[in-house]
Amino acid sequence: MLEKIKKFVKSTWFWVLLAPSVFVAFIIAFWRNRGNLFELMQDIRASGKKEVEDIKKIREEELQSQSEADKLFERRMKKVEEDFAKEKIEFDEKKKNEVEQLLVSTKSDPVKLAEELSKVTGFKIIFPEE
Repeated sequence: MLEKIKKFVKSTWFWVLLAPSVFVAFIIAFWRNRGNLFELMQDIRASGKKEVEDIKKIREEELQSQSEADKLFERRMKKVEEDFAKEKIEFDEKKKNEVEQLLVSTKSDPVKLAEELSKVTGFKIIFPEE
């Protein structure tokens, strides 16, 4: 039995000395900087909270922007329906779907929207400048 222990220590002497040495080195390193580690953890936590708040703020802005775009879409759709009513042209589902597709595809280009609506509906549409 003693001989097996000697043989084991002889073949693994490097690991037998290295493991406790590394353990002691880590204890000394962390013991010396334990205040810095605590501050580092607090900084990381604060940074994470700030990032979450920024993400929430950006999401709120996106939702608000989408809401405004939806309202603009509804206003423009009403305007087109009113123009159709004035011209006494029937506004069937097919044309309504075509107009909705145009409004979606030309979200931020009123000039292109007016040209396309003119082609689809047959009369000139002029939007007031915003």
